[in-house]
Amino acid sequence: MQWIKSVYNDIVSTELDDGPKVEELFETLPTAEDKTTIIYDIYSSSHTNHSVFLQHLNQLTELLKNADVKTDSQMIKFICLILKEITTKPRNKDGFEEELLVEGIYKELPNFDYVLCSKLDGMKDIQTIQTILSTITYFLKTYKSYAKFTCFFEMSQLYPLFIQNLTNSYMHTDIAIFLTTICKDNQELQKLLVFNGIFDVIFQAFDEAQYIKNPRKIILYFDLLKVLLDNNNQNEYNFRELNYGKSLLKFFDDVKLQTIADLQDDQLECIIHIYSVLELFFNSNIPSYKINQKYFVSLGLLEIIGSLSLSDIPYPSSFLLFLKTVCLLNY
Repeated sequence: MQWIKSVYNDIVSTELDDGPKVEELFETLPTAEDKTTIIYDIYSSSHTNHSVFLQHLNQLTELLKNADVKTDSQMIKFICLILKEITTKPRNKDGFEEELLVEGIYKELPNFDYVLCSKLDGMKDIQTIQTILSTITYFLKTYKSYAKFTCFFEMSQLYPLFIQNLTNSYMHTDIAIFLTTICKDNQELQKLLVFNGIFDVIFQAFDEAQYIKNPRKIILYFDLLKVLLDNNNQNEYNFRELNYGKSLLKFFDDVKLQTIADLQDDQLECIIHIYSVLELFFNSNIPSYKINQKYFVSLGLLEIIGSLSLSDIPYPSSFLLFLKTVCLLNY
């Protein structure tokens, strides 16, 4: 076993063609644990040389495709780390090799998106789940022309994993960023998540976090909430009908007696995020603009805003327009 590791380290420090093929190394390994150890060594060597992996993407993708979520969770984690590392463009370089590697991944494994998502189904290891999510998020943000992950829309069996664990103390950041990224341009997926109760979980997270005490913990939830609501009439309707606006305005109760000087930067950022959520409802270009306006006025928004001593907080432009319009109507 030690011989195999040392041979591989010799190979990656020179040229892969000068030594045994990676495939040959794996053929000599009897167990998943042994293969995982080698995969970890490969990952440890991947930080310095990306191009050597061009010849062996087929082996990595084949291992990922055939890995069992119950017995090979660690191997899956390290393969994801390798794929993310070798496709990360170095600073001050054109990233040509990394682009070739991404092209190679999708050439060797055309259904790479589906294979990666499928490894979440039944996965119990939290660290591996986090790694898979961060890998998907990375590919979606960095290589949009290749990574689509539209398959997630059809994998409804995964929705409970994300919705129920959105407030998980270990996974909430990874899940929030993942859902925000994958939902951004997919209105049908946004609707499905709302249908499956994600608003309930988000506002439960708001309540549990006590944002005035733990503001940093929930800022990511605001980003997700905005993606779910932005230009999505159905989700706006559900938001109003289930009266989540009332829950949103409760945020102001904790700051009524405070001034800008009393608020920490993270607390102030939370307040600004609340305004940016409200701004989505008061965009005059959306059909439900006047309905939204009446809804929030009925909840006492003007009285709440008027009672706050936070005049130095920058209001979004459309929110300012809303306040001006309503004030004129009620003058």
